[in-house]
Amino acid sequence: MALTGLPLSGFGSEDPVTSEPAPKISLTTACLNGLTVVTLRNTGGAMPEAGLFEVVFADGKRDTLLIRAGAGASVACRLSNIHGGATVSNKIWGLTATADDCLLNTFSNLLAHLDLGSLIPSPMGSQDITVCTYTIYIRNFKYDAPTFELVRTDGNLVLKYVFRNIRGNVKATGNNWACADIDGTFRVASVVSETAIIIDEGGTPEVSLGATKTSVQGLEVNIAGSLGFVADWILDFFNDTLTREINLAIEAELNALAGSDLSNLVVVRSNCGETE
Repeated sequence: MALTGLPLSGFGSEDPVTSEPAPKISLTTACLNGLTVVTLRNTGGAMPEAGLFEVVFADGKRDTLLIRAGAGASVACRLSNIHGGATVSNKIWGLTATADDCLLNTFSNLLAHLDLGSLIPSPMGSQDITVCTYTIYIRNFKYDAPTFELVRTDGNLVLKYVFRNIRGNVKATGNNWACADIDGTFRVASVVSETAIIIDEGGTPEVSLGATKTSVQGLEVNIAGSLGFVADWILDFFNDTLTREINLAIEAELNALAGSDLSNLVVVRSNCGETE
């Protein structure tokens, strides 16, 4: 959202004593790769003094910014993005700009790169049963659209990804005519993955990546016949192998997004850059 400010009274062309043009101020916000950036642009004369801007975050926290832009210049500030969206305003100039929850939007977009189907090997494995060697496959693997929630608590953020209604078919094929193929189905109510981002708001704020924990809830396997080893394979795969692979995939995406220094993405304290 952007509002263009009117020339300030008492300065510039409105003042008969001086020919200095009056400041002409506008305020904009934008999301840039998870960062919440507010920019003050001045297309008029130099601001005589810094303006006081109030920032109100979605969780009720407040902040203030002192910004001054020279003639034809602009100043960009990075707002803290750990408190949700924000509204920035200056009552004297009548300027207001609203920012989205940029950090939430960026973390939510990670879901576009998390394909559970790509984490399932084909075949899953094999098992010897008496004279038979069975090769196990998962087919028709499907799940509902995953959801994301950014949980904000005192001292950290939690990235919560949920995959629901995971289902598919299981097939175990024998290696010879005496070994009948085995068919079945499986369903998982949900797979929940949570990653902690730990924030230290001390003298020098620090941001670090905590552990990723994934759990499987409501796993059901139905296999025709009495060969339970197939069901055991599926249970072990979802509870151990798949959860481990999801943890690694999420951590890899976060590293690709922010690198080794999460402070490039997670801004604890608002700060303003140089005048442009």
